[in-house]
Amino acid sequence: MGGFDLIYRNKEIGIGSPTSYTSMLGCKNNRADNLKKLARTTAFRLAKEYQEKNKAVTDSTKKI
Repeated sequence: MGGFDLIYRNKEIGIGSPTSYTSMLGCKNNRADNLKKLARTTAFRLAKEYQEKNKAVTDSTKKI
C-alpha cells in the first residue's frame, strides 16, 4: 500500500480503494522514513548534477 495505512486494534489494515478523505487521523505516517529517502535521493541527484556541470566546464576549457 502507499505511505499511509489505517491502524485498527494495533494492526495495520489497508483501505482497499482510493478515497477522497484527507484526514490523517488513525493513519500510520512514515514521515521520518519518507524524509530520509527524500534527502538521500535529493543528495544523489544534486551530486550528479554537480559532477555533470563540472565535467562540462572542464571539457569546454580543454577545447580552448
